[in-house]
Amino acid sequence: MQIQIDDNLTLHGWHFHGKSTAESDQKFLVIYFPGNGGCREGRQSDCRDFSELGCDVILFDYRGYGDNRGSPSEAALSSDARRIWTFATETLRTPPDRIVLFGESMGGAMATRLAAEQSKAGTPPAALILNSTFASLGETVAWHYPAFPFQFFLWDRYPSVERIGHVTCPILQYHGTADDIVAFEHGKRLFQAAPRESAQGIAGEFITIPGGMHNFISISDLRVPISRLLKRICEAPAE
Repeated sequence: MQIQIDDNLTLHGWHFHGKSTAESDQKFLVIYFPGNGGCREGRQSDCRDFSELGCDVILFDYRGYGDNRGSPSEAALSSDARRIWTFATETLRTPPDRIVLFGESMGGAMATRLAAEQSKAGTPPAALILNSTFASLGETVAWHYPAFPFQFFLWDRYPSVERIGHVTCPILQYHGTADDIVAFEHGKRLFQAAPRESAQGIAGEFITIPGGMHNFISISDLRVPISRLLKRICEAPAE
């Protein structure tokens, strides 16, 4: 798949189709926002795990990643995320309440910002799922370099902790206790800044992965919590 951003920039991505179920006409579409390292090639297994849960998945590389041209920045990537949302809702004709935003690490910051924006616009996604996501990039940088004030010189800050409070959809977040890239405590702080429950009355859930590291938590490890969340969304009364 391709999304044309402008004359000089096209985002390339993949569309995974979910395993057929008795409720195939009610499939969720997962928009997958990967972390900072690598490109979509390394996320195939996660997308297949979502597909096994009956979800369709779209996965695009960021500008400057994979085979995409351009230079990444928080503003540029956030703009691209909005274009992907538009692609999902207008081209694929997926209702917002059937779209799940999934983000890992930096991708969690992109997913959180998009979920907050769409919530404030009155078109929230079905759910926001976060994996190993920081509260803000500044806090993570300060944790890695406590003796130097590098966090004050960041151009891109990704202040998810200031945005997640605007998210009205259900939130599922998980983090490993042995994460040496994003501190476990930072993930907890992000969750604590989120609403206690969604507009539908579904409580947020934080899953602790004992001994889990930053790059070694797969969707298969969270199959039961994700399945449970999707089931609760389907059963929740319409607003």
